[in-house]
Amino acid sequence: MKLWLTGYRNYEMNIFQPTDQRIKILRELLKSQLQQKVFNGLKWVLLGGEPGIEQWGAEAAVALKKTEPDLKVALLLPYAEFGNRWKPEKQAALDQLKQQVDFTGEVSRQPYTAPQQLRNWQQFMLQHTDEALLVYDPQYPGKCQYAYQAVKKYQQRRTYNLTLLDMDWLEVSSQDYLEESAQKDLQ
Repeated sequence: MKLWLTGYRNYEMNIFQPTDQRIKILRELLKSQLQQKVFNGLKWVLLGGEPGIEQWGAEAAVALKKTEPDLKVALLLPYAEFGNRWKPEKQAALDQLKQQVDFTGEVSRQPYTAPQQLRNWQQFMLQHTDEALLVYDPQYPGKCQYAYQAVKKYQQRRTYNLTLLDMDWLEVSSQDYLEESAQKDLQ
């Protein structure tokens, strides 16, 4: 099974510092979701390179490879020179991630020229995966709404599973994680 993992950008979640403790929680929650998917046959995780859920998801998948060495992680960027206008620290984070994954490539070999490249990237991701895992809540739109809409449209033509991790799920899962961590600290 191949999975497309995407979701909110870091700024859409009001996370601006790489040291924000919520990132650790999100990584662990994503790792747990991926672990369940591995149990059900997950072989490849395909992601874009956007700061936020995509990068944290890639980090979670790379960490999971320590116990699941057959799992593969692909960073598929929408176009050439992706991220070259970001701040240097964000460019460095993407470059570091490229070194850790099993495969890196670009859907379009051209630098960004038009929104069609992003739509082509979405179609590529849909056509090369069996299901999607989105950290997204339709009540709180963000840039991931376009991926969500593409998945919903694709589902009208094909069988394609979608796991949607919404704000309620994030809140409950985060609280559970913090409680479990507190219990471990007491032992």
